Amino acid sequence: MRIKNFFLWLLLVLCNYGLSSQTITNDWRDEAKNIERFERQIIDTLKEGHWTTWYPDGTKESEGEYINGKAVGQWKYWYPNGNLESVLNVENGPCWLYHQNGKISMKWENTEGKRNGMLEEYDSVGQLIRRIPFIMGIKHGFSESFYPSGQKSFEGTYKNDSLDGKAIWYYPQGNKEMEGNLHNELQEGWWVFYHPSGLKGSEGEFIKGKRNGEWIFYYETGEKWREGEYLNDQRQGHWITFYETGAKFQEGDFVNDKETGLWVNYYDNGKINYRGYFVDGQMDGLWEAWYEDGKMRYQHHYSLGSPHGKWIYFYPNGKKKYEGYYLNGKKNGLWIEYYENGAIESKTNYKEGRKNGTAYFYVANGLLVRQQNFLNDDPHGDFVSFHPNGEKANEGAYYKGIPIGIWKFYDENGNLVMSKTYSNSFPSGKNAKTTKKN
Repeated sequence: MRIKNFFLWLLLVLCNYGLSSQTITNDWRDEAKNIERFERQIIDTLKEGHWTTWYPDGTKESEGEYINGKAVGQWKYWYPNGNLESVLNVENGPCWLYHQNGKISMKWENTEGKRNGMLEEYDSVGQLIRRIPFIMGIKHGFSESFYPSGQKSFEGTYKNDSLDGKAIWYYPQGNKEMEGNLHNELQEGWWVFYHPSGLKGSEGEFIKGKRNGEWIFYYETGEKWREGEYLNDQRQGHWITFYETGAKFQEGDFVNDKETGLWVNYYDNGKINYRGYFVDGQMDGLWEAWYEDGKMRYQHHYSLGSPHGKWIYFYPNGKKKYEGYYLNGKKNGLWIEYYENGAIESKTNYKEGRKNGTAYFYVANGLLVRQQNFLNDDPHGDFVSFHPNGEKANEGAYYKGIPIGIWKFYDENGNLVMSKTYSNSFPSGKNAKTTKKN
């Protein structure tokens, strides 16, 4: 009786509020919605009997029964567009969820308020995509999932709410993707992974969801690609990678998933391609490489992953291609590049990885074609270039990458053909005057 009197009082309060605000309505539903919203905020613990809620535009949102503040019986919910969203029998009976287009999204049975029996899930066009068995709210039994095409994507078994036992995943075309055993949803025991063609991609053992022991990986052709051991998901010990022919491609050791010690890479004829050392997963010390005919290709030095020390690279004919030094990962000092005939192509000085000082550039016959100065990679100071016959082509100067002063241009006979004067060119670089010789 007190609850009834409270609602009568509440209705009078809301009506009087509407009159004092000079808001007049003939739609009793507006007042009902006001009451419902007020109840949600003030007397949520008093929910009893039949309840209905609406969206702000007046579209029905939900309806069902409460007893002692608890939802009971059948409840219905609607999308804002008015389509049915779900029908739920809270305690006992069937339950349905719907897509906005009206197609069933999910269905199951409730027993004493818990899912019981097979739950089925569908996509928006009505295709079954998942089946999960329940026993009084706990997933238990054989389950399977499907691609939109209807092809099975997964099958496995639940035990006490967790996947446990044999499980198989499939590619969309039907071939197995992977298979193995699960325990409490963690991979356990021998597992096999497949290429889409159906041939093995890799196989090995899991312990509590982590790779352990020997693992073998395969090319899509079925030939062995790589083999080695894991310990708790980290590569350990000696690992070998193979060409599809079966010849070794690479080998070396791991400690806690990081390369360590000597690593060697091979050509498919068995000759060494390159080799060098790792420390804690980083290249360290001398690394050497050879061409397939056995001639030296390069000698590079590293310090814990960074280039450090002398670097030299050779052409296939045995002549040098470049040589210079690194300091803590940056070029430092004189670097020389060579043409394949052995002639010098350029000589450049570096400081902390940037060009500094005078650089010289040559053509393959040994003639100087350009000489210029740099400051922290920018042209800075005198610049001069030469024609192939050795005659001067142009000369001038830069200031931090910007041409300054008088620049002169010559023909192949050494005759001045044009001069260009840069006035106040730093930082603008605009030409003040250009003079051509007739």
